[in-house]
Amino acid sequence: MKIYLGFLMFLHIFILRLLSFTAWPEMFSFPYLISQGYSLYKDVVYVYTPILPYLLLGVFRIFGYKILVLKAFTWILILLNDFLIYKITHRLTKKEYLGFLATGIYVFLQPFWEGNMLWFDLAYVTPVLLSFYFLINRKYFIAGLAISIAFLTKQIAVVFAALFLMQIFLSRKRVDESVYRYAVGVLFPVGIFAFYLILSGDLEWFFNWTFYYPMKYWSLFPGYIDFNLSKLDFFEILCLLLPFLAGLYKIRGKPVAGFLAVALLMSFLAFYPRFSFFHLQMFVAFFAIYSAYIVKYVGRRYVFLLSIFLIFSVVGQFRGGKASFRGDRFWEKETLLLAEKLPQKSHLYYLNLPSHYYFLTKSLPPKPWVDNFGWYWEVPGFQQKTLERWSVNPPKYIVWQKGAYEPKVVTSWIKANYNVNKLVENIIIWQKKEN
Repeated sequence: MKIYLGFLMFLHIFILRLLSFTAWPEMFSFPYLISQGYSLYKDVVYVYTPILPYLLLGVFRIFGYKILVLKAFTWILILLNDFLIYKITHRLTKKEYLGFLATGIYVFLQPFWEGNMLWFDLAYVTPVLLSFYFLINRKYFIAGLAISIAFLTKQIAVVFAALFLMQIFLSRKRVDESVYRYAVGVLFPVGIFAFYLILSGDLEWFFNWTFYYPMKYWSLFPGYIDFNLSKLDFFEILCLLLPFLAGLYKIRGKPVAGFLAVALLMSFLAFYPRFSFFHLQMFVAFFAIYSAYIVKYVGRRYVFLLSIFLIFSVVGQFRGGKASFRGDRFWEKETLLLAEKLPQKSHLYYLNLPSHYYFLTKSLPPKPWVDNFGWYWEVPGFQQKTLERWSVNPPKYIVWQKGAYEPKVVTSWIKANYNVNKLVENIIIWQKKEN
């Protein structure tokens, strides 16, 4: 029977290879800057917990900074998710065919819900599923370790850490050794990271960028919170919520189903603060497990209903342009050709250009490096403080492409201290004025 799992995993890779891959610029720029001695949080505005860029740094150092390497790393994570979804569902239902069904649902849905990319929302799925697997097998310390890794990948995983802890409480109905083992597993990696932040002096930077600034300032910036769903987006989500609700009605009162339903709803909250389908990769994983578990009690009629809605959802992704067979995004031929025309091996700042141009041109930005998001710049006083640090070692060039948002204090400083050097396509290259 295991040959069926192998076939599903092969099919998953086949679908991913056909679809367009999104090579997010940050997946190259963050590891590249770390390799050049830049510290996350203090030298680089970084708003997540730190494991993913360091993991990518190790991968790129071994295999090279290539898009094929990024794809391979991404697809390995996805295949691990396939395997874990099978194992979890098989363990919960005691039915091997339901494990295959859950994996099949994931294979069919995951690539088309903007899943052919590496982003934090995909990266933390694997350790959460791993933690869940060890949890249901009563390996509480390892479950705690895995969920701690998930938290150190993306901080939203804290909700699953709390949910899993609650499940241990409910299953034991008292605080016993299992709770302590889980807690030690969670706190061990987190404690090491906190100790590192204190020793390096980065604790305040970490707290500001990952918690304080987002909660206090960013929500006030226009465009930071964006729940503007199209009718097609709403339809695609409804295609999964309807079978979820139908199944929930049928299996009310069953503890495992209730736990899966809560996990599914919590994973749906990950789309905050801006809706995109790639933010819902955890939702897709738990939806696959939940749906197969429902079949155990509802029967084949539910499979028929589910199949129809899954097909509608995937078709909607193509009609909405979110799934396509075009080439790799952010790694087009035009992007690589433009990189050759820009200053090479220079100290410069890209304003309104994707950050992987630093890697492509082997150039470095001033410290701190701030990516092109308005809510970063609009923290009160941040532009002035940044320019104070830039002025110590100002960049030789500013490579400026006009965009929808341009930080006023920074652009005024550029115009006062730089002269227009040349024009490359629609990009102005400014050079530092001679003293």
